[in-house]
Amino acid sequence: MAYILVVEDDHLSLVAEEALNTGLGRAAARLVAGADVGGADAILARRALSTLLDVCDRHGDGVVILQAAGPLEQLVEMLGDIVITIVDGRSPQLATGAGDQALFVVSAETERAAQVSRLGRMLFGEGRETPTRDEYAMFAAYGAALRSAAFRGGVGAAVVDEVGEVIALGAAEVPAFGGGHYWCGDPHDARDWLLGYDPATQVRHLTVQALLGATHGLGLGPPPTDETVGKVLAEFQRREGAVGVGLGTQAAQTFESLGRVVHAEMSAVLTCARNGVATAGRRLYVTSSPCRQCLRHVVAAGMSELVYIGVPFKAPPEFLADSVTTDPTVPGRLPVRAFEGVTPGLYARLFTRGLSKPSVREIQLRLRGLESA
Repeated sequence: MAYILVVEDDHLSLVAEEALNTGLGRAAARLVAGADVGGADAILARRALSTLLDVCDRHGDGVVILQAAGPLEQLVEMLGDIVITIVDGRSPQLATGAGDQALFVVSAETERAAQVSRLGRMLFGEGRETPTRDEYAMFAAYGAALRSAAFRGGVGAAVVDEVGEVIALGAAEVPAFGGGHYWCGDPHDARDWLLGYDPATQVRHLTVQALLGATHGLGLGPPPTDETVGKVLAEFQRREGAVGVGLGTQAAQTFESLGRVVHAEMSAVLTCARNGVATAGRRLYVTSSPCRQCLRHVVAAGMSELVYIGVPFKAPPEFLADSVTTDPTVPGRLPVRAFEGVTPGLYARLFTRGLSKPSVREIQLRLRGLESA
């Protein structure tokens, strides 16, 4: 068995080498790709595979810790289940689609060695590592996200009780009469994708057009055109610190309430309401950073904690400063905490019993395929 673990910084690569090589007694070699590597290519893949093959020849199994700046999509695409990326909670790789990727998220500050050691035990099959409460709940939230066909990406949420059991799910999707969302095959399915356009995008355009028209009427600017509206929206998206329901770093969400889609967090809370399940004291897991609009409803629902996977949570200090915190030691506020552990994209691969793991023979075949490419 052998793996390539991609890490982003020198400190994490040293922690991983120590935890795997010394802590678990597994052969671990470090390979620094260099800070100038912006993306993986066949040459980098050959280097990593050749080093890994050499380690396996000498030790029977092993790990290559590949330190490279930035995500290596092409490497992952070429080598598949051999590659696992270890990131901390501040990594830019968590910006989009973090749940889909084969990521192992470690603490941004402490406990990294213990977390990497746990990953090593999962990879090499020593004992039987099972999911944590966080991993189990986030995987459930990710499953809910997959039923969403929303134009701007699917998000899922899971409400969990005090012992870690999932009691409600939600997805970012258009609501259906009678409660919940439309299912595939429903006779009167009216989701946005079937309409062929995103109403929120359309209304954003009309709103900016109306504002520019008002300023023109006051003699403060030229008449609005589609080109001008598009430029304003693009500039607004680019800027940080937007007001409204957005995160402060996601300007587009300022107009989010203008669309038809119910956010995943609200969907999960409403599932509890329909089924008569209390939300007070429960924990909420979300496959994306929460927007302000949902966050204030989560606070009002009496949730005890919100765990997310995505870009680091930010909110201006004046927004819900009395009821939300990223510091778990602060009492009397809703803790908003970044997810750590096995992401949903890696969950089945590590926790499925009897799942085959990459062998030296498979690595030889992949290396041969790269050399002939």
